[in-house]
Amino acid sequence: MYSLVIFAREDSIAKEPEPIRAFLRASVKGLKHAFAKENWEEGAKILLKYNPEVDYDAALGAATPEWVFPAFHGSVAAADSFP
Repeated sequence: MYSLVIFAREDSIAKEPEPIRAFLRASVKGLKHAFAKENWEEGAKILLKYNPEVDYDAALGAATPEWVFPAFHGSVAAADSFP
């Protein structure tokens, strides 16, 4: 994943903020799981399940985005404080 962008209309945020908050919390929870080091192998296996032509080592490499972690974890920290 290179970036994640989520849009919401200002009027939707003002009228019904709780479903948007819930969606954002769930999104952060899923991203934490996907990028947790202990889940990299699971991610590679899922990738191979749907793309059997991919080499396992390449899939595992794609599932281990160490270069993403500093920026990602900073974003997660900010999202954790989301009301």
